[in-house]
Amino acid sequence: MKGTEKANRQYGKEAMLVGWVVFAAWFMFAWALVDLDRIARERRKLRLQAGMLLYGSDGFESLRKKERPSRLQRLMRSLLRTAPRFSAWGSRIDFASSDADVQRLLFYAGKPLGMTVEQFQGLKILLALLGFLSGLMLMVIGFPFGPLWPVLLPLAGYGGSIYWLRRSADARQDEITRSLSDFLDIMSVTLKAGLPLDRALALVAQSIGGPLREEWEFFLQRLALGHPREQVWGALIARNRSAEFQSLIKALIQGHRLGTPVSETFAFHAEQMRRIRREKAKEAAAKAAPKISFVTTLFIVPATMFLFVVLFGLNIARTLGPIFSSPVTSGTP
Repeated sequence: MKGTEKANRQYGKEAMLVGWVVFAAWFMFAWALVDLDRIARERRKLRLQAGMLLYGSDGFESLRKKERPSRLQRLMRSLLRTAPRFSAWGSRIDFASSDADVQRLLFYAGKPLGMTVEQFQGLKILLALLGFLSGLMLMVIGFPFGPLWPVLLPLAGYGGSIYWLRRSADARQDEITRSLSDFLDIMSVTLKAGLPLDRALALVAQSIGGPLREEWEFFLQRLALGHPREQVWGALIARNRSAEFQSLIKALIQGHRLGTPVSETFAFHAEQMRRIRREKAKEAAAKAAPKISFVTTLFIVPATMFLFVVLFGLNIARTLGPIFSSPVTSGTP
């Protein structure tokens, strides 16, 4: 009986060791994928910058079209090819991800990897299923907290896909807001030089790059296809939630109706954007002081006090130690 219990304990230790090794291997594999994707993005960025410097906007466009997708992008595209099989389940299980919400977030994020609503709804279910299978594997091999993994990993796959899409949308809209002030300055100067609005937009959009360029290219393409101008303005507002960008579009709509010179509209909004950026910088500086005080109070002051107490104790021990440790001599001759 004791031998059986000992063998079971030994088997449990070995299974736990194997579980930790498998978990560490998966973690290092995921870390390597993320790191390789970061290196690939940096290399693509340097290559595109070199093309812009050497060949101008044409070279930038040619290199941008020829760039190879990263390993992470290829993995995502392979998942997206399988995802539509689970889209019906994703549309029914629509917690925090209804079709309307996903459509709006995809517009805000610029439709990464050309993703559609159907693909995303299937992707979140596919990731949840992969998480469930991974959790079962961890439970079978005796990984610590085994019964929790088949529950936690599917939730992580489902919620992680929604979180990624929301973060992508927020990052893209923030980038549009940041690049808008420079765009307005260049547009104001270009329009004052006498170029018409559409021609100026085409020229300036080629020089700025980023998501703001994509939005203006969408605007010019819709105009070239014969869509009414105000309808395309409205589509731009629906595709973006940047308050500054929406304010510019609404001002352009109003100026188009009233016949206001477009250059004055861009100049006014450029000044407004500079004022808003100054106010945000002051607000960020004001918020930094309490954060620094919090860190100082929570970490630096206790650590300093602990250091003082330890040094004080060491000095006392060094001073009084010989007195208490010396033997007491008797008074006999």
